[in-house]
Amino acid sequence: TDAVLRWTHPADAPDDVQVHELPVHAQNLANLGRLCRDLSVGPLPIEAHVISSSPKNGKGQVTTVCLSGSPELVHKSRETILNEIPISLRCTTIDIDGNLVCDINAGVLKKPVVETLDHISRFCGVDIFLLGPKLTPIVDGMTGDSELRM
Repeated sequence: TDAVLRWTHPADAPDDVQVHELPVHAQNLANLGRLCRDLSVGPLPIEAHVISSSPKNGKGQVTTVCLSGSPELVHKSRETILNEIPISLRCTTIDIDGNLVCDINAGVLKKPVVETLDHISRFCGVDIFLLGPKLTPIVDGMTGDSELRM
C-alpha cells in the first residue's frame, strides 16, 4: 500500500539509515521548502527560508524556518506554514512479539495490521511508523540453514 511505502525504508536500504530519512519525512521537508520558496517569490514582501541540520549527537534532524517581513505578514506566513505542514512528529516505542504483526514465513506485515494502521492514520490524521529490523534471512555459516530474523 501507499502507507507502507511512505512509512518504511526501501527493502534495499542499509540497516543504519536514520529515521528522519524515511520517505514521509523527506516529503514533508520538501513540501516545507517548496512552501517557503512560494512565499518568498509571491506578491507579498516576505522572505521565508528553511535550514536543516543535525544535532551534535548525530541523531535526528533539526529544521528551522526563518521568516522576514512586516509583523503582520510574518504572522500570516507562520499561520500558513503551521496549517499546511506537520509540526510535530512524535515517537513511541512499544516492544511487541513480531509474530503478532508479521507473517514471518513471508517476511511481511500481516494484512489486517496494515489495514488497521491505515484506518487509524486516516481517522486521526497522523502518520504511523513501524520501525524495526528487516525481515531478512540469516544463513548459518556452519550448516547452511537459514532462518528469518526480526
